[in-house]
Amino acid sequence: PPLQSYSKLLKILTSRSGPVMLKGPGYRSSLSVPEVAPYLVEAVRALGAEHISMDCSDAPHTSGFSGVFRHAAAAMSFARRVVDSARLSLGQPELKFGEKAHAELWAKVPEVLPAPKGMIHSLQADWYYGEDVWVPYYEGADQKLHCVLFRPVENERRSSLHLVSSGYTGFLQLYPLLFAQGLTRLRCPVLAIEYPGHGRSSGSRSRLTIKQWARAIEAVQDFARKKLGYGRVVGIAWAMGSAALLRAHHSFDGLVLPNALMNAPMVHRHAIETINANRLALEKMAESLADVAPLPPASYADFRSMIENLDPKALYPAFLGYPLDAKTTQVVLEDLCTHASYKTPQVHGEFFQELLDLDMSTTRVS
Repeated sequence: PPLQSYSKLLKILTSRSGPVMLKGPGYRSSLSVPEVAPYLVEAVRALGAEHISMDCSDAPHTSGFSGVFRHAAAAMSFARRVVDSARLSLGQPELKFGEKAHAELWAKVPEVLPAPKGMIHSLQADWYYGEDVWVPYYEGADQKLHCVLFRPVENERRSSLHLVSSGYTGFLQLYPLLFAQGLTRLRCPVLAIEYPGHGRSSGSRSRLTIKQWARAIEAVQDFARKKLGYGRVVGIAWAMGSAALLRAHHSFDGLVLPNALMNAPMVHRHAIETINANRLALEKMAESLADVAPLPPASYADFRSMIENLDPKALYPAFLGYPLDAKTTQVVLEDLCTHASYKTPQVHGEFFQELLDLDMSTTRVS
């Protein structure tokens, strides 16, 4: 980004209520040390040297930059030269290098993050705020669902609320936040849900079912009407969450189902076909992750037989019965499963068996 825009972004980041991890600019922006160094100068001045780690986290010597950085030490040498150049403007900042510095930064991130106070956006950063909402929920025992109510700072349209739930991940930090970002720009309030057992909601994450998600969504929409005072509630759900929202459609005044999982057998067949076309490469990538993200059998019939014979009460890897297309599988294997902070959940077999014949394509919504 232009240096002026980068400086503005840093000022916005310093006003956030929770921790923010900012990566770059670095060698991908430019291989010229004099061009990169001013960005480091701005970061040190805005954030403080103690909040900066000089590292090469994405291993440039193994990527498309292998011709420039032939080994990890060469990449770190570039980082050190950037620091040396920045010192001409900063003096002698105590900048830290490598994995130890990265670990020290992560140690400062609290286990429970505060409710977000606004998203970063290229045009406007402070047009809404978020507040925690705890919804009573009964699922064999008294529990609470964690939600965040996002409201525009000005001119809120109180006529309707958009209730947003996630897909398979179940957390509100991904798609629900993205929808909140866009809808609050249109002055629409948004209530984002974390499913039972996910994030800060109580319950067991391993005992998830589509029916349970539907009951949770119904409980939140009822709370939104009776306790928050919204007369009209529109439901939005991403991917697998759409199946749960469709089960609860009678409770809503409107539905939005982006990337909807409408017919699981069709999706499973397509995913297996794309994996078969790339199976050898994916198997090599998955060698050390077979217990985390196992590839499905080569035929849909074998996949179906495998799921039908699972123990409904036993725990299995989260992606065993939820095959992804080849490209998404590659992202999961390379980026998600190898991330130090990612912990793959275990899921009961009955969830995959419920999902196996899921078909919402003929659901009538009046």
